[in-house]
Amino acid sequence: MKAAQPAGVEKVRRWAAGNLDIATRSIIAVNIAVFVVGVVMSKGNALLGDTLTPLHRQGALFAPSYQFGTGSPTYRGVADGGYWRLVTSGFLHLGLLHVGLNMWALRNLGPTVERLLGTRRFLLVYFASLVGGSAGALLVSPNVPTVGASGAIFGLFGLLAATLHRQGVNPFRTSIGTFLLLNLAITFTIPGISIGGHLGGLAVGAVCGYAMTGHGRKSPAWTTAVPVGLMVVAAAVATFAAQR
Repeated sequence: MKAAQPAGVEKVRRWAAGNLDIATRSIIAVNIAVFVVGVVMSKGNALLGDTLTPLHRQGALFAPSYQFGTGSPTYRGVADGGYWRLVTSGFLHLGLLHVGLNMWALRNLGPTVERLLGTRRFLLVYFASLVGGSAGALLVSPNVPTVGASGAIFGLFGLLAATLHRQGVNPFRTSIGTFLLLNLAITFTIPGISIGGHLGGLAVGAVCGYAMTGHGRKSPAWTTAVPVGLMVVAAAVATFAAQR
């Protein structure tokens, strides 16, 4: 006979079951909290992206060790063992517009992907795309400090586009494809945007989409290994790119 769940545990379980985008909300909350902390640390100067806070110096993505201006201490880059930057850079933003646009896109895309994959596999895809974006950024612009969640967000675009294609739907005849094309146009036309970061995340997400979806109601267990493997490969590519 199965023991009854404690009342508190049962309430949490029911709450989680009714909030299928809990991971999306959590990621957005962390991004916003980090941004607010940075603004407070800069006494408001980072609100519009005019100031790099200590969080940016410690967590932004760049390959060689870097000095932020004359007299600044040297911060260890990925080439010198600063591997945490492959992930921490995805939770930092430059100004209110930057974080606002990224979180708006994540709020629109995240719940759909999370309900499609489930929370655990959604998180794996999100972080695999994030690291894939870091790898792309280091391949294309290793010496430029890069921040933002857009690599991971482009991964969600890639997954949804690949899923639609597997279902026989032309993604570019849907709102997902239109939104993706618009964001790609912005990527290639507006200076200062990480082209490598966006394309790296997009590629990882697309591969995840082709591998992890289209298996019916219950996906094979091996599909969970796909984003894990891609994350490992992306980290290896990022390390190679940083040390060139």
